[in-house]
Amino acid sequence: MAGDGVVSVLFLDLDRFKVVNDSLGHQAGDRVLQEAASRLRAALPEGAVAGRFGGDEFVVVWPGMADEAVAADVAARLAAAVAQPIEVDGSQLLLTASVGVVVAPGGSATPAGLLRDADAAMYLAKERGRDRVELFTAAVRTTAVRRLELENELRAALERSELVVHYQPIVRLRDRRVIGAEALLRWHHPQRGVVPTNEFVAVAEETKLILSLGAWVLDEAVGSLRRWDEATAEPLGVSVNLSARQLSSSRLVDEVVCTLSRAGADPARVTFEVTESSLVDLAGEAVGNLGRLRALGCTIALDDFGTGWSSLSYLQRLPVDCLKLDRSFVARLDEDGRDRAVVGSLVNLAHALGLVVVAEGVEREAQLDVLLDFGCDAAQGFLLQPPCTAADLLQAVGQPGGCWPAASATPVPLFRSA
Repeated sequence: MAGDGVVSVLFLDLDRFKVVNDSLGHQAGDRVLQEAASRLRAALPEGAVAGRFGGDEFVVVWPGMADEAVAADVAARLAAAVAQPIEVDGSQLLLTASVGVVVAPGGSATPAGLLRDADAAMYLAKERGRDRVELFTAAVRTTAVRRLELENELRAALERSELVVHYQPIVRLRDRRVIGAEALLRWHHPQRGVVPTNEFVAVAEETKLILSLGAWVLDEAVGSLRRWDEATAEPLGVSVNLSARQLSSSRLVDEVVCTLSRAGADPARVTFEVTESSLVDLAGEAVGNLGRLRALGCTIALDDFGTGWSSLSYLQRLPVDCLKLDRSFVARLDEDGRDRAVVGSLVNLAHALGLVVVAEGVEREAQLDVLLDFGCDAAQGFLLQPPCTAADLLQAVGQPGGCWPAASATPVPLFRSA
């Protein structure tokens, strides 16, 4: 229903638009934006106006509309109009949109406040999987405020030395020897205690904070190699996670080169992990960065394999050395015949492609037995060793009966079969 002194605001953001710019160029991206704007204009209800807010974002203002259900329905129709195939340079593109909707039931709301609230609802749509409409509520405001607080505190966390890197050993299965460890970021907040990693990393991803955090983790992880060298003559490796935003940075490879040079570290001892789900966003600069990192001598591992969007075409196109089986497959490996069949097939496929296979989330000996039978190369998990500080790791693996490896004459890349 319509009413005086009310307004609905719709905040629309094109999903994964950056892939268009990276793969087809900015001119193609501009044509996509022009087509999206034309479609929005044609689908607008009477009395509503639309404009480009910035980048790939559009705002629709609908004076007099007080009905949230109607506003949400129109938002869905606008998103559907944008989602129709767009032809650019002979290629058909399928884009989706995430939309946030806020209805102000009176004249008390400010334009800035309405945009902020609609934007917060749009971010919720992104977090819940993209290609959807979300209404602004008090809960959304609470989440937005929490996100802003977390972002500000995270910016100060590096200066206050609240962040620490823990390491989880990666064990070669055929002889139970540690071949390296995965670097995992942890945040010990002075008031809140340990902040869940997925919570603050998600906030960092939305901003450019992930670039600073990633550079710091890499520096810490590469620096740990020197401490490990003091405990063993074996040149152990370290595995570092890269976010989609880091992969798309034009400065990534130069930063890696500087970090390795500063620490005097062999690139063969450093593995970079990229999640399978982030492959959807990889294009242009990101794919080139993976190739350049591998050309340096570093290893590339595909993390959480089996849960995302990857296909054989990705494995053939990307410079990947290793597949890390997601813990969801390992969890019931000793109980579910279907999971055993899937894991066995994935191990065979990876080996046929010349890739090393690492299983994540190993918690029971029975799981380890199945992985050994399948010929899985390495594993990590609480059964073998939970994440711990660099000092605790050295102490644990240095105990009698531990799995610290004997000295080896030459360094071997952490996850390369050759």
